[in-house]
Amino acid sequence: MTADAHALTGLQRASCLAAYGHIFPPDLHSFPIEATKEHRRQTLTVHEETTLVAKREGVLERGSSPTGPTISTPLFVAPGEWGKGIGGQLHDAADHDLASRGFERCYLWVVEKNHRARRFYEARGSVSDDRTDTSRFPPDPRLLACQLELPVDRGQATLMLTGWQGSE
Repeated sequence: MTADAHALTGLQRASCLAAYGHIFPPDLHSFPIEATKEHRRQTLTVHEETTLVAKREGVLERGSSPTGPTISTPLFVAPGEWGKGIGGQLHDAADHDLASRGFERCYLWVVEKNHRARRFYEARGSVSDDRTDTSRFPPDPRLLACQLELPVDRGQATLMLTGWQGSE
């Protein structure tokens, strides 16, 4: 589990530094590596959560999308893989995973100033539900709540995905 948490944290860090540099300037706000590793360890041991990953030649370098009960957490794709459809396939696979477990909708939080992510989720049918919150990481940007009605029929994911099912 520790190696998995480490690999997922590395992917999330690379993605966040590229996507959020204008929101969390790295020279002012370092990436919370230890908090993220601990969160990943916990995610990987919770039975209600699944982490879908896209690997190349057995190595996690493409993307991940954790899902939990009615929550689809933001997905992370390696910056070198952006624009290749991996994020969309992870998103669709996560939605199918939730729908297959009987959920009718899912929710997620997106950083308000992360316009790329907002366009991504809106293009896939997510809509703001007017709830807001504040990030727990400085400089504490505003978060917007979004929801998506399930099931979303986007066909089968063509990317090889591996599901890490939580275990004790």
